[in-house]
Amino acid sequence: MENRSLPIREAADGDQQAFAQIVRRMEPLILSQVRHIRGAGIEQEDLAQEALMGLWAAVRRYQPEKGAAFTTYATACIRHRLISVARRYGKQESAEIPMEEDLDLVDTTADPALRIQEREALEGLLD
Repeated sequence: MENRSLPIREAADGDQQAFAQIVRRMEPLILSQVRHIRGAGIEQEDLAQEALMGLWAAVRRYQPEKGAAFTTYATACIRHRLISVARRYGKQESAEIPMEEDLDLVDTTADPALRIQEREALEGLLD
């Protein structure tokens, strides 16, 4: 999958339709990564949401000039997110993942108003 065929920049700029297009194109990858984590005590739907947040982080942080293909970078971001979640929640009785735990998606050096705007955009995408 070539980077040019995905509207990565548009999605990073907040275009919800562009992100939805990326999600549709990356769905097989997302499902594959979720299947690898299955059995960690976390519900499949929660893992899928976490994978989407990993994809969102990949879209926001991707730098094509670094030389990696977007799919390679997105796979690493999704996998890292899922493994982190499995480590934190895999052994707990309640496998629900609270939304306020998504702070790693927000750049803590950014303007607070921008962080709120990004949080709202992410919540809108997840809805």
